[in-house]
This record gives sequence, C-alpha cells and structure tokens, in this order.
Amino acid sequence: MEIRIIGGSHAAIACATRAREEYPNARIVIYEKNKKVFKKFFKRA
Repeated sequence: MEIRIIGGSHAAIACATRAREEYPNARIVIYEKNKKVFKKFFKRA
C-alpha cells in the first residue's frame, strides 16, 4: 500500500505518523513544494 500526503504542514506530519502506526508496512510519501519546510523540521530533531 502507498499513502500519499499532499502538503508538508504539521498536520501532514501528524497524518504520516498516524498512518505509520496504523499501516506499518505502507510506503508513505509526503509532497511539499517548499523544500525549506522539511529542512527546518529535521534540524530540530
């Protein structure tokens, strides 16, 4: 199964996290046009 999420907001990250819990074997893809969103997110981790 592949789950596609459009947009990289905090809600999209929460959705991806929940999808991973519900479907651990699924491929999860997040589409975001602004690459800086994820750079900021992963720098905090």
